[in-house]
Amino acid sequence: TYEELRGVLAKSPNLTSLCLSGNVFIGEGWVDLAACLPLLSELKLAQCGLPAAAGETLGAILAQLLRLRRLELDDNADLLTAEGLSGLARGLGAAGLPALE
Repeated sequence: TYEELRGVLAKSPNLTSLCLSGNVFIGEGWVDLAACLPLLSELKLAQCGLPAAAGETLGAILAQLLRLRRLELDDNADLLTAEGLSGLARGLGAAGLPALE
């Protein structure tokens, strides 16, 4: 569950890479998760079935990951629509993802 995973991640502040591909439990509660992962530079969220409506929440999470250099969103067809990408941009805000390669 989210609570159990958050508990593990909260004890892993030096984590630089995280693969959550294939998981479908990302949502509003994840926004505070970024604070637990200040060094995260790689995040894999492929095949998570992220809906377009999750775009803004995901953007808010990503905006807090200041060291994020690599992001994988493969096979999230709904998120990668105009609606989903628009929400993602809103969530990211003006700062965007400056370290992304």
